[in-house]
Amino acid sequence: MALTKENIHKTPYDKATIVGYNRLEGVPNSPDYRKSLSAEIHDALWMLTRQWQMGEFDAEDAGTPVKTKLLVEQQKMTHMDTGNKGVFPLPLAAPLEMVVEKEGRIADLAFRIETGKLFKQILIENNLQAQLADFLAMFKIQKLELAQESSPEGKLVARIRSNRSDLQLFDALKNRVLDGFVIFEALTKPGNTYQSWIEASLATSGSTVVANAIKAGQDFRTQVDFFYGADMQKANAVWRSENLDYQFNIQTDEDPAKATIMEVKSYPGGRLDWYDFDIKQTANGNAQLTTHTFIPSPVTYPGMPKSRWWEMEENEINFGNINAKTTDLPTLILIDFALIYGNDWLMIPFPMELNNLCTIKGFLVKDVFGFHTYIPPVDTSSDISWKKWSLFSHTDNSGKSKEPLFYLAPTLLKPLEQEPLEKVSFLRDEISNMAWAFENVIPGALGKGLRGAEVPEKEEAEEGTTTKDQPLKYLLGKEVPFYQVPFIPVEIPFDSEHSKMHLQRARMPTGPEPRGVFLTEIPSPYYIHEENISRAGTTLIRRWQRTRWINGTVAQWIGREKQAGKSEGSSTLLFDLLT
Repeated sequence: MALTKENIHKTPYDKATIVGYNRLEGVPNSPDYRKSLSAEIHDALWMLTRQWQMGEFDAEDAGTPVKTKLLVEQQKMTHMDTGNKGVFPLPLAAPLEMVVEKEGRIADLAFRIETGKLFKQILIENNLQAQLADFLAMFKIQKLELAQESSPEGKLVARIRSNRSDLQLFDALKNRVLDGFVIFEALTKPGNTYQSWIEASLATSGSTVVANAIKAGQDFRTQVDFFYGADMQKANAVWRSENLDYQFNIQTDEDPAKATIMEVKSYPGGRLDWYDFDIKQTANGNAQLTTHTFIPSPVTYPGMPKSRWWEMEENEINFGNINAKTTDLPTLILIDFALIYGNDWLMIPFPMELNNLCTIKGFLVKDVFGFHTYIPPVDTSSDISWKKWSLFSHTDNSGKSKEPLFYLAPTLLKPLEQEPLEKVSFLRDEISNMAWAFENVIPGALGKGLRGAEVPEKEEAEEGTTTKDQPLKYLLGKEVPFYQVPFIPVEIPFDSEHSKMHLQRARMPTGPEPRGVFLTEIPSPYYIHEENISRAGTTLIRRWQRTRWINGTVAQWIGREKQAGKSEGSSTLLFDLLT
């Protein structure tokens, strides 16, 4: 088609053609450039020409959104399934990490002294100063020395004697301090042996003294439950020792058949987030449909190209100076998105409540021209991958998404962590074809961790002087320190979910039992799945954690965390020695 003045407007702007002019610019005719640089527009036809040149007259659905209405389905998680330990209501007065990780406090020496001082104060408040000697004779902390070595109290005494500072404190207080944990057990065990002892021992002091002593015991139990929780010595319900991690489910109903279930197959401790949860089952038992209206706002980022003419851009990011090679496809895609489609993205804020599972069923968009556009949710059933793409949505164990669900978990923001109470490093020893658990930090009697290598195993015998005539002594094998615990490989054929090879906790012929919680909470035989200890090793840590929750209360608990090790290792076990 020949280009004439009559048909120039019919020429497509986006196809190659020869025109009389292909550039619009002002030509200044004065040495003063200030008026030209101000880019004043005196003719509206110039702006229409620019719109035609940029192709805006041929655009489709180019209206700017001004209002959106969302249809949202939400379900509240109400229960936690701990597996073989049962289902219980999910408390919301604490972060989910505390609910999952919390374990009962161990009655160490520090706890017994602290609660003993509390009980003494309560006795004084109830006018029982004259009876303090009777209580001390019955509940003094020195009676720990009478416990059997294999009992928890006997093991506590062994830990006390292994550390000089703990032993000095115990010797200084054992005849002057009450054992608060023994009193707490007497109050909580069936039969209430505390009240029986009060009625038998203090009957001669009068009914008022007996009543005050019974009231003091009730006050003491109430305060211990408030400060330390009613789950003293209680084991964690979701910790799996064979996997060295936490496993649990949360659901929307107590009955699993009627509930939407989100499962956590492997939580190593530390911090939970939405991507730790997988969809196990969906249901609409307590789902609530609501509509919400919002004004969409443009998505911005540093260095974003400006969408308006003559607007100066920031120099934080220079997309034109990015050195991308031909194989850097992600970089090229990012540049293409930033320069061409950056201003096409809008954000619709939807405030969710904690502990809710949310599904966007769709939303209606109204633009500046008054047109309405319905945008459906992600099509997870489509065979085309880009149609079911979603940035924040949960999947099942196979990696597929059943519905575009998002769970806003009530999790931590910034916890405070104490130095480890206990630290165990699992290492592979390929030379001896076994694994070792190094108790690098063991729990002390005063609630602090002690370095295993610095804790004396037993009193060392005085070494005699060597002489030239002393014969050589042959040793078949060398003893290893007490904090090095062996794990030997054993085969367990009937296990469909894990490999047949397991690691079983063992013991050296003359070695003592482990001293920490990790290696003693499961009686023999204690197995660990072999795949949980990689070539780099695995480290377990127990420590106190503390945070302030959204309602202002302070949450404090003992939690565990599984971390990757640093490298392979070996013990000090040697064979065929001449000394």
